[in-house]
Amino acid sequence: MTTFLIDGNNLTGKAKIIDKNRDLREDIVLLLESYFSEFKFKVKLYFDGYPTFSIASTRLEIIFSRSQTADDLIRFEIENHKNPRTLTIVSSDEDITNLGRVCGCKVIKSETFYEMIKRKRQSLFDEKQNKAIGDKDFIELLKKKYGENIV
Repeated sequence: MTTFLIDGNNLTGKAKIIDKNRDLREDIVLLLESYFSEFKFKVKLYFDGYPTFSIASTRLEIIFSRSQTADDLIRFEIENHKNPRTLTIVSSDEDITNLGRVCGCKVIKSETFYEMIKRKRQSLFDEKQNKAIGDKDFIELLKKKYGENIV
């Protein structure tokens, strides 16, 4: 089974979500929850530091690095995985992506992956206005779909 290892802080930096009243990491979780809803992949989302929010996810394993860095945990996962060829690394960190390639992992740059998420989101249209849904509106749709208690 394919496992995605996602550098959450890296992906958050590439996203252009405009809601200063929320932790952007919560929004990334919602976007990924929606993106992976139709796939049967295992997804591990890594964040630096300690948890700053509580979120229940049915599709993602959310990992906080605590006193280590998320890069250290991703590196450890790549180096110690039984079959690294089943891993897909989502990061723009050169050390992580180079290690992934050397170990036979598939590698997707964070900015490329965020564009993939945006393309999927573009398929949802606001029927009344007949225009693509923006980031903030999409987050609101996800909250309605998964419930306010997801964040």
